[in-house]
Amino acid sequence: MQAAAMATLLGTATVVAGCGNTGSSGSVDEPVSTSGPATTEDAGSGIRACTLLSLDEVEALAGSAVTAGPTTNNGRDGCGWTAEVVEDGARSSHVIDLQLQGPSVTLDQALTIEGEPAPVEGLGDEAAIEQSTANVLGVMAGYRDEERVVTLLLYQAQEITSGAVDPRSRADALVETLRIVHTRLSTPT
Repeated sequence: MQAAAMATLLGTATVVAGCGNTGSSGSVDEPVSTSGPATTEDAGSGIRACTLLSLDEVEALAGSAVTAGPTTNNGRDGCGWTAEVVEDGARSSHVIDLQLQGPSVTLDQALTIEGEPAPVEGLGDEAAIEQSTANVLGVMAGYRDEERVVTLLLYQAQEITSGAVDPRSRADALVETLRIVHTRLSTPT
């Protein structure tokens, strides 16, 4: 299971790092709004994950400006952003990854960060958050409802200088951001 989690994390980092966006001005791949997202119908899942959060919301989660993204991954069902986090002179690169999966996936299968899931109340039919206990510093939350399983992951892709911010300290912000996604997916367009 740990190998699967690392493959997921490294695959996301590769896709996000390679998106080519040079700042928080958006991406040529997906529109970014600072006033709020709009869901767009697609022939696949029906929802483009990169439209569910505004750039301001992603930056609030990261605690820093987004330096790359959004970039789609996993078709249109996933979206990733990268932020360089600087605090007290310490720098690290953090990745934010949003995934939408079908209802055949269990929440346990979707939470891949190798931690102990703890329940989250008032989010979907079932929701949990887990903090990494393995080699990668990260926190992941997800929920399941009748239509889908949605996960949101924040992890440290690279520690640039010693003493960098641990993304697990952003667990509350991660859950609140996932609540925003849930609300948007639950609201008819």
